[in-house]
Amino acid sequence: MRGIHLIARRAMEASTIIVAIGILTSCSEPTDKKEYDTPKALCGVSVDQNLIAPFLPSGERIEIQEKNPSPNLKRCQVNVDGKMALIASEEWWEGGDDIIDVAKGNPEVDSAEPTDDGTYIYSRTGGVGRVKSCTNPDHPDQALYTTIRADSSNKIDESTMQKLIAAYTKAVGRSSACQ
Repeated sequence: MRGIHLIARRAMEASTIIVAIGILTSCSEPTDKKEYDTPKALCGVSVDQNLIAPFLPSGERIEIQEKNPSPNLKRCQVNVDGKMALIASEEWWEGGDDIIDVAKGNPEVDSAEPTDDGTYIYSRTGGVGRVKSCTNPDHPDQALYTTIRADSSNKIDESTMQKLIAAYTKAVGRSSACQ
């Protein structure tokens, strides 16, 4: 009789340990949930949230930082839980430079091929676009390009990047940068 109680007690102890391990494991696993709101704009440039969302990982907190390191460059960095997730830039280049020249400065797309009309070049981790018909008195004889860089750990396909760079480039063309 005592042996049966001992077996039952050990089975109960083992069950308790298994439940405790399950609880601890479930608490320590990262969540696939985005606890923040996807931005509707990248530093003042309105872009459809559905185009931005695939490039943002799960996390608790989102932060958007605008950086203007030179008069020819405006950069918008999106961080999730302190880690860079996406960078969108507006870059003024000399009029003789083309999209291939801009892509060479962006390792995420330097080996990609431009679209047939030469307006976009993209890969799954980055894109470059030329803003058509954009003039700005502060940048005479220069052309405005947009760039997107995404965290390479995201498993996004090229067509998703193509949609984002195209939308961002068109939105920049309608912004104050081209006034």
